[in-house]
Amino acid sequence: MKQEEKRPIGALLVVGVLTLFILTFWLFTYFLHLTRG
Repeated sequence: MKQEEKRPIGALLVVGVLTLFILTFWLFTYFLHLTRG
């Protein structure tokens, strides 16, 4: 496999989606615990 360094947008997109998914999941569980008191 060749190391293609000309695709930073794809890598940033994947990292951004993963980060948003993790943050959304974390905030969801956090507010869920807050509402359950």
